[in-house]
Amino acid sequence: MRPIDADALEPDAGFDDGEFWAYSIEQVDSAPTIEPEQRWIPCSERLPDEKDAGILKKLGIKKQSEYVFATVEVKGERMTVTVCTYDGKWDWNMKYAFPDYKVIAWMSFPEPYREEGEKHEGSD
Repeated sequence: MRPIDADALEPDAGFDDGEFWAYSIEQVDSAPTIEPEQRWIPCSERLPDEKDAGILKKLGIKKQSEYVFATVEVKGERMTVTVCTYDGKWDWNMKYAFPDYKVIAWMSFPEPYREEGEKHEGSD
């Protein structure tokens, strides 16, 4: 699956069902791909999506997010680290050294580097 620019699609021209679906598929196939915006997301806006925690349920954790980059504030200083959430709460591997840390904003990891033309998992 790939994100597309829906604004680039042309409205249908009153086709019957069979023609409409063929036209729609052609339109989607030819629509330009949109690259997701890589940006910092303030924690006040939202937290990363969480999924089933799998084996971590044995530890009492129900949901967890993927690891993300985060801007963390510790004693008035800000730094970028990797964190995740468990059941809607941030978890950082340095939390015991800096228990008063605060996550300010976060962003997903970018896609890994690939040589030009190299396909990645999930592409055709």
